Amino acid sequence: MVNTYEGFIEDGKVILETVNTALDFTVHDADDAVEQYSVLKEVLTSRGLILEDHIIIGHGKHVSCEEGSLGKLLQVDCNDIRVIGDDLTLSMDRGVLRTLKDLTGETVIDFTEIDDILTDQQKDRIHGHFAFDIDIMNHGEEITQFDGYFTVWFDYEAEEGKSEPKVYFVRPNGSVEQMPTTYENGIVTFKTNHLSIYYVSQDNEEGGSESNNLLPIIIISVIAAAVLVTALVMRKKMKKRRCQQ
Repeated sequence: MVNTYEGFIEDGKVILETVNTALDFTVHDADDAVEQYSVLKEVLTSRGLILEDHIIIGHGKHVSCEEGSLGKLLQVDCNDIRVIGDDLTLSMDRGVLRTLKDLTGETVIDFTEIDDILTDQQKDRIHGHFAFDIDIMNHGEEITQFDGYFTVWFDYEAEEGKSEPKVYFVRPNGSVEQMPTTYENGIVTFKTNHLSIYYVSQDNEEGGSESNNLLPIIIISVIAAAVLVTALVMRKKMKKRRCQQ
């Protein structure tokens, strides 16, 4: 097990990086990371340096986190907790950590081989595309919904003459949902608050819908506007009645 804690300059920014290169992340590792991270961040920020910070808790397709280790990371204000797989990087924010902090036993972050778990409809949908499955398991049960968000990114060589690559979530029945995706400098990035099977395509996938993560915000805004209009109407009516009296 090798842990490194360092500050270095990249693209004009000072990067604070706390790295665990092992396949397991223990409570001791978490305590060590919190202590070193806090010291280095205090030094860098006291010098007025631009700071980008993250903690890498493991490398590989299968990272095991000891009970209590992820919750300890909430002691620092880092909002970028990473696991680096063979083909992609997964970042968890503090909301995800809050979801996982009270779990008992071992929590496993797994970049699963998808060939053996796909339905026939999923196989037909993602045939020929780069596909992946990210799981977080606890007591053998898959955790799929979280209070926070994951950011996932990976290298991707786009075909010329086609639209920019998009990431799609594919359901067992083969229907898909397009995720908000960016493509820059050969890197595909997307955000999600649930983990499942995803694939990348430069085609306009039929039978799909765009992710509706913004729907609750829109609904709240509409309700607020309606309440405001109602209040204004009632106020005018009351004012009119006073004038008539």
